[in-house]
Amino acid sequence: MNNPQSKAILVLDDDSYFRNLVSNLLKRKGYRTIEASNPEEANRILATKEAALAIVDYRLPKTDGMSWIAQLRQAGGNIPIVFCSGQRADAALFNKLRNVLGVSLILQKPIIPATFVQQIEDLLPNYEKVDHQEEVAWNTISQKRQSLQGQKTTFAQSKESLANLLKDATEEYLKELDGIWKDLVRLINEFNNNTENMQALSEAMRIAHTIRGTAGSLNLGEIGNCAGKLEDLMRNLDPDKSTDQEVIWSEVIRKLADGTSAVQAALLTRNANEDITPGAIANILVLSSAPEVLTLMQAPDIVSMANVIVDKDTTKLSARIDAAIIDLSKSEKEGWAWAREIRNYASNMRLPLAFIMPQGETMAEEAKILCGASVVIERPVLGNILQDAVFQLLSIGFENQPRILVVDDDEVLTRFVSGLLQTERMFTQTANNPITVPDLVAEFHPDLILMDVMMPVMTGYEVCRYIRENPDWIDIPVLFVTSQTSTESRSAAFAAGATDFLTKPIVPEELITRVSTHIKTSARRQKSHGIEPESGLLSMEAFMNQYTLLFELNKGRPISVASVSIDNFDELSLLQGMQAAKHASLQLSRLLSIGLRGEDLICRYGDQGCIIVFAGMEAQTVSSALQIAQEGFSQIGFGGPDGEFKTNFSAGVAQNKNSTDTAEVLIQAAYRSMIKARNNKLGVALAT
Repeated sequence: MNNPQSKAILVLDDDSYFRNLVSNLLKRKGYRTIEASNPEEANRILATKEAALAIVDYRLPKTDGMSWIAQLRQAGGNIPIVFCSGQRADAALFNKLRNVLGVSLILQKPIIPATFVQQIEDLLPNYEKVDHQEEVAWNTISQKRQSLQGQKTTFAQSKESLANLLKDATEEYLKELDGIWKDLVRLINEFNNNTENMQALSEAMRIAHTIRGTAGSLNLGEIGNCAGKLEDLMRNLDPDKSTDQEVIWSEVIRKLADGTSAVQAALLTRNANEDITPGAIANILVLSSAPEVLTLMQAPDIVSMANVIVDKDTTKLSARIDAAIIDLSKSEKEGWAWAREIRNYASNMRLPLAFIMPQGETMAEEAKILCGASVVIERPVLGNILQDAVFQLLSIGFENQPRILVVDDDEVLTRFVSGLLQTERMFTQTANNPITVPDLVAEFHPDLILMDVMMPVMTGYEVCRYIRENPDWIDIPVLFVTSQTSTESRSAAFAAGATDFLTKPIVPEELITRVSTHIKTSARRQKSHGIEPESGLLSMEAFMNQYTLLFELNKGRPISVASVSIDNFDELSLLQGMQAAKHASLQLSRLLSIGLRGEDLICRYGDQGCIIVFAGMEAQTVSSALQIAQEGFSQIGFGGPDGEFKTNFSAGVAQNKNSTDTAEVLIQAAYRSMIKARNNKLGVALAT
């Protein structure tokens, strides 16, 4: 019984029911268990060296689990320990358990059976299981088997940008890899010199596991393979066995040498490459033929923020456009035509736009609304002005970008994954300590969480489980990243509350496709950023969520709300038909939305009209812009059963003026003013 792979698992808990539950779960999987109800019994069991691992409860008779672990460590006991508690560990407790007491895993009660067993198997992957013939006194757990359904999808992204990003991530990783690999070599040598130093072996296995996943994801396949082989070999090192140990050690030494050579070769390759540059994360279209503008747009400060695309022929463009700068050669009237063309091309009615005005001209406030001008640049054009304009354009819609929380104890891998997602204009936050994740979720409000499964002391299973216990977070998609692909590991992932999982090493195309798919289908995302399919505008629920946030962020600045409605909608429905009336109303909403700035909001209410929120605009300016829009809309002909018909709209505008005004109050005031304008044929009415 000297083989640690056939030793028993010690279950130390004063609750007989919990001990029975844990023992039976483990026995069903072929593990031997020994139960102890108090620390004295546990000490006697450990003295026999029968235990390969201990599962310890926090509350014990006469002492607590942490004190018992501390005494064990002081006595030289290096056995791996799983710490169980009914309370979630805070940062201080987590650090003490991990860094002072050397706990291998922290679990929260009540345990989830499938997840619990999988986590124990990850700690003892080469355990020699036995078949129990006796009937286990535990009701069979009915586990719903879930399988991933998916087909390969095309990955529409610039290959050059992705290649540059991969080079940059590899460059950063190689800067650290030499030191990481040397730490791995040092720890293996320490264990070779003192086979009682189990902590050195455990840390060496952790480092090898990390290199295996990260190097493989960064196309450093040989290094990743060497690390993976070392991890597997170290699991079979046993100081109590003599058979085959010399063979295993010789293979370990050979793989260390192979890995060292591979690291050095990669470092030499890195030093030879002088053209490694990071990929920009956004594309900005510049419509200008002015040499001074084109030269300034190539400044390093601008190129570092975005890929600059210069092309007057928008029909030839194939790249995704995130913003546009338009150089007007004549007047602001030209801006309206350019705004429509660019936004129609980009399939984004809220594409952030900046306009460069002709010499000596500026743009009226009403025209800014009608052209969707977030930024207006007057001549002469200066470099710092253009730089500020690019920054402002790319910052617009920041809150509407998908928000991804990336969790992994490997900082290099989190930076790599974060960079990949940023190429798709996703806003990311990273976490390398699992204990900080709940606080980050509360602060960051992610649309999706991408999380490693195997992290020191607290696994992704436990973090995901805690997230799912919070009703406010239950609908956040959680994607696990794991090297485990067995049926049991997948069942454990879903039992813990995972939505999906990716396997290591990470394939960039699969990562972005899988994340994008879950973002698009996320009920949470649709609720906060929902788009109506018919109009392409925000749903009312999503509009109110964003409007409330916009209102809070702009306190102290003017906010104007406009309520717009087709005139005589009921009469049009009777004379021209419901579909014709709805079409006219829908066209009104779309035409108005084309002229919006990227920071403005619009949604439809019912079939008759829409609500628009203008941040930083005075009500009188909005009213004047809508009066100009009325003149243009009245000239549009719509098809009806008796031929072409024309119509117009009425609008009411309200502005925040008192500190007691709320978001809802402005909408109500604007709607009442719209009714007043329609009844009195005023066109546009201001709320008083």
